[in-house]
Amino acid sequence: RIGRKEGRRLIAVAILSVATFLNVFYSAQTRQYFGRYLSMNLGGGECEWTAPVPFIATETKTTRTLLASYPGSGKRLCWRMLEALTGYQAGDDWDLSLNGVNPPFIKTSYPHPEGTWGWEDSMDQVIMVIRNPRYALPSYHALRHEIDYSNSWDQSFSHIDNTYTKQPPVPVWEDWRDVRFETEIDLWCWYIDFWMQDGLRRNDGFNNSFQDPHCITDLKNCRPKAILQFEKMIASDEDVMIQELDKMSAVLDASSNMDVIAEEARPCVYKKVLDNKEFYNPRRNGNGPSMEERKFTYRQLNVMKSEISNMKKKYTIDPFQDIPLAQDLVVILDEYIAELTAEYVTAFQNANSSPEDTEPGAS
Repeated sequence: RIGRKEGRRLIAVAILSVATFLNVFYSAQTRQYFGRYLSMNLGGGECEWTAPVPFIATETKTTRTLLASYPGSGKRLCWRMLEALTGYQAGDDWDLSLNGVNPPFIKTSYPHPEGTWGWEDSMDQVIMVIRNPRYALPSYHALRHEIDYSNSWDQSFSHIDNTYTKQPPVPVWEDWRDVRFETEIDLWCWYIDFWMQDGLRRNDGFNNSFQDPHCITDLKNCRPKAILQFEKMIASDEDVMIQELDKMSAVLDASSNMDVIAEEARPCVYKKVLDNKEFYNPRRNGNGPSMEERKFTYRQLNVMKSEISNMKKKYTIDPFQDIPLAQDLVVILDEYIAELTAEYVTAFQNANSSPEDTEPGAS
């Protein structure tokens, strides 16, 4: 007997098969004119965004890219960028997108419990996305709230239309924050260590660190090819935005048998994706309290600041100090420390209004 979950999967696969056939047919026609499946370069820095199509595997090996981050850190935006630059559909580790495990790009939150190593050995390289935990944690909670705190594939899939549509009420955020804060900031730090240190797991049951077996047998090098900072990807300064997203394009350029839209058209593609608010977080804006309204206590801000300071110190000493990627990470962490320090000072002063308590101290 076919179970409910399997039945839904079969129906979804049938629908996807029809869509795939139509997409392939359409692509076969347009390929005569454009030569590849990607957004169109109209020349002179102009472009036209086109919908991605399924990736058709060939005998020629194509380098496939894993997009890894803590939940709520901008993977969806990067997902859309990868699709627009190459014209190929991306997938996700749980296959909630129903794009299967064959896409050339898959996004994951692994090793966070929200992620799973669902692609087996199909990925070849990693791009890591990072976002200040001050904003990543509320964004992650918003997603949990939208899917009704699901703990199953069925439940998550049934709420998929709710994702990126609303912000939770402040009291709901505060309840979740106070229960989950210490665990989530620890997981935020660990996901960075995991990927930066080639699959580092911290406890084998005897308090010894060890390498995740997936990073030995399935993905030969789990260290990222590039780190993308979410804040810079959406920066109002166009030059900053382009420079950051060009890191993604550079990884694609170095990938085997991966067509990427011409360099002159890439800034246009970036802007087309960013302008489409349906593609990522801005869909939530105006539908509930803003991120700034969902605050942390000054003690929690101080913990975040301390944890990130410790991480920064780790990546400035042996064996990391001469590794360019570690140097990039340190620059990003420095920015987060400065932002958290400023917010901490304000939060401390607001919480301690008597004259003798206005100077912030470690809490």
